[in-house]
Amino acid sequence: LLDFSKLEAGVIEARPRQLALQSVLYKLECEFAPLANGKNLVFRVRESAVQVYTDPSLLELILRNLISNAINYTQSGGILIGCRQRGEHLLIEVWDTGIGIPATQQQEVFREFHQLGNPERDRRKGLGLGLAIVRGLAHTMGLTVGLQSRPGRGSVFRLTMPRLAGPATMEEAVSSAPRQLPLQAVPILVIDDDYAVRSAMEALLGCWGCRILTVEGADEALDCLDSFQPQVVIADYRLRGNQTGQQVLKQIYQQLGRTLPSIIMTGDTAPNRLREAQSSGAVLLHKPVDAAALYGSLQQLLSTV
Repeated sequence: LLDFSKLEAGVIEARPRQLALQSVLYKLECEFAPLANGKNLVFRVRESAVQVYTDPSLLELILRNLISNAINYTQSGGILIGCRQRGEHLLIEVWDTGIGIPATQQQEVFREFHQLGNPERDRRKGLGLGLAIVRGLAHTMGLTVGLQSRPGRGSVFRLTMPRLAGPATMEEAVSSAPRQLPLQAVPILVIDDDYAVRSAMEALLGCWGCRILTVEGADEALDCLDSFQPQVVIADYRLRGNQTGQQVLKQIYQQLGRTLPSIIMTGDTAPNRLREAQSSGAVLLHKPVDAAALYGSLQQLLSTV
């Protein structure tokens, strides 16, 4: 639901880089092969030496949804994942020997909450959002998703991407990759009304060598600015007194007379709230915040200072 809400709000941005496709396929094979084996299905991934220029996290999420669907709707036979070249394009394909999809349903399955074989709307069988997420992510990445299927025989989903895009060589990709900036002694102000969250952030950022000051809300944040000059501000979206992190950031900017690199954390999934939170120009992270995502966001923000 959160993935779909972020797509609806338009707050997902692709961050492409050059990578070996096999690294993504190997990770997915380790994750899904045991599930397929548990259903006595054959699970095969054809090795590929292809380099692609894309967002690895979004590509992984697309393939994860396609593979999960393939396993769910296949009772015998197996699943095959592979990549091949066709002209100037690469086709990443997920084949299955499942129940198949009638021609009349092959567009409908990409709509949100649409499911085959679940007329009773049993939520244990999922929400019917997987293919809607696939279509939305592909659109965000400028890619296309195709489907061929025969009822009772199986399906193949094809993700089409340009064969040559971005840096032409790995050396160029490496030289253009953002450098890792040290976080040692970087002053960071954390605003959150939850003591447990403040303690956790203090421990995590402290491990990275940051100088941290944690406060509960707007008054404390504004009072500390004379003695503590933050380089980055991290604020929860919902604060006490019906205040939002976005509002507190504006007050901080006004008092300092300038903007600061900022992060807003939220557990909200409503599209209008997500757009509102991101309208401040801050990086938007979703709770529970992944440490790697937080570290990458800090690197991104500090590289622009």
